Order: sequence, then structure tokens, then C-alpha cells
Amino acid sequence: MALPEKSKMSVLEFAQLYRLHKEKLRNVALKTGQEGVPHRLITTNAVYAPWANDEDFGQTLKIVQGNSLVDDYCLYELWSLAGQLTKIPGDVIEVGAWKGGSGCLIASRFAKENIDVTSYLCDTFAGVVKAGEKDTFYKNGEHADSCVEEVEALAETLEVRGSIKILKGVFPDETGAELEDKKFRLCHIDVDS
Repeated sequence: MALPEKSKMSVLEFAQLYRLHKEKLRNVALKTGQEGVPHRLITTNAVYAPWANDEDFGQTLKIVQGNSLVDDYCLYELWSLAGQLTKIPGDVIEVGAWKGGSGCLIASRFAKENIDVTSYLCDTFAGVVKAGEKDTFYKNGEHADSCVEEVEALAETLEVRGSIKILKGVFPDETGAELEDKKFRLCHIDVDS
């Protein structure tokens, strides 16, 4: 069943539509090219979406979406966590920044709260490294389509460039020493392995 884009329906109508089709949705298998490795769409009965009324989040989300593989639910969770940590001392670290979407979103939330914090965005900018024989999908090199300049441009757009420090290389092997004396209020670990 196809729905028109931006169709509006009541929560009750949506819940009924979902119940009618949830078994079909649950059984959608995603082709990964890896035999024996299960991937499925995860569906939920939840319809509460507090981010729908959060204008600051909505505006920031529109800017970062193309620079993040993190879904809206998790991005809102990071946004909310940053808002709850305004009185906690320390900086922010993100390991696995890719194109900077989630890291810049976190930095933007602190900036909107007028909190002076440095966000360290760590990535190889060469894609996945150190994939091993037990990895089910990654073989090395996946997500290599990012670069420091792209993250810097996103940070400029969000007006948080001054609060972001980009650490290029394998963390912690190549970049961890730069952070030995730092304390962190928030750590977002998003590595693909």
C-alpha cells in the first residue's frame, strides 16, 4: 500500500494501518551480500515523536541529515543528552565521525545552550580499518567517502567550527595521545565493527 508523501492521519489511524501491515514489515529482509547474516527493518509500535515540536532540533536535523548515517530517533537522543549535560564539566568526543553529522549536531546543541565545550571528532577519513575475520559485513574501506573538509564545511554552516577539533587517524592508536589529559561529559562511540 502506497501512501502519498506527507499524508496526515490520526495516531489511531496510523496505529491501525501499522497493525495491519506489521508482519509484512517485520519480515522484510535486507540484502547485504553476506549469506547467513540477518538484517531486518526494525519496526516499533511507538508513535510519540517529541522532536516534531523541537524547532531547533528540526532545523539542525535538516542541515546534518546528509552527513549522518544515524537515524532521527538516535540523533534526537544525542540532542537531548547534550541538553541534559549542560552543567556537567568536560568536553565531548565522538569516535567514528564519518561526515560529521552527529558530532556537529551535538556541538550545535551545546552552542544553542551557550555552553563552551570542545567537541573532538575522531575518524580515519579512510573508511573502516582493522576489520577482522569475525566481522560479518565490513572488510576494510567501507565509508571512505568522507573527508575533513566536508566536516569543517558542515561545522561552518552550523556556526560551530570554533568548538570542533577534528582528529584524523585511528583512535586511540594514532590520535589518543592528544586527549590524555581531557575529561569528557559525553562520549559517542559509533564505529563499524
